[in-house]
Amino acid sequence: MKKFYEKYRKKWWFWFIAIVLVLTIVDNIALLFYNPKPDANQDKSSVKYVVPNGIVIDYQSYHSDERGGFYGTDGTEVFEIVVRVNQRRTPEETVDQNYENAYELITNYDLNQYHTFKYKAIAINENGEEYTMMSFNIYAPWIKKIREVWTANGAITAKAYAIDEYIDEGLKRRLN
Repeated sequence: MKKFYEKYRKKWWFWFIAIVLVLTIVDNIALLFYNPKPDANQDKSSVKYVVPNGIVIDYQSYHSDERGGFYGTDGTEVFEIVVRVNQRRTPEETVDQNYENAYELITNYDLNQYHTFKYKAIAINENGEEYTMMSFNIYAPWIKKIREVWTANGAITAKAYAIDEYIDEGLKRRLN
């Protein structure tokens, strides 16, 4: 050990590498035991949103002032949901499944408190990349109307009240 010490005592680069390695190991061990507390403002475990045609990826509710307001709706509550869906056999079925999802969400969950319901459907293309298939908004008076009206085909009802609609260009070409 004494020979080792004498040989590397004055070599600063050896001690620099040794110290960096020790610090890296200590840091990685500390990260193993790091357990951050969940955000108190976001309690997503209390409600689980389920849609008939897809999987809910993310949802959030926020005050429109947090995002700078939009369309003159300053001071209102917004509910935004992102759903991963699969494309159906026909483009019409693909579009209708998203309106059906929106109808089910509005009728099965208490969304009357929100001024804006924002729905976004994402899908995975042939390359494995996610893209926005379609999105639309439904505003407060229409949210209440959809809850009041019972219909056998929820897709038709939701489609009638949706505005600010976006449909992917590839899907739109197949629709026409």
